[in-house]
Amino acid sequence: MNFLFEEAEKDVMGTITSEGKKIGTFITRKDVDIVKCKDMIPLTKRTMGGFMSPLKDCN
Repeated sequence: MNFLFEEAEKDVMGTITSEGKKIGTFITRKDVDIVKCKDMIPLTKRTMGGFMSPLKDCN
């Protein structure tokens, strides 16, 4: 089983990226960019408001 923050096969990542773009475009009515996070600060190490933008400091 792969999670989004683990390395995945190219066809799986292609599907995730494609569906993410569709959802993002539907929600925002704009083209969206998909960014793959390689590293992020765990929510348990962030301030209480960190859950509002969990990928803010994504690397």
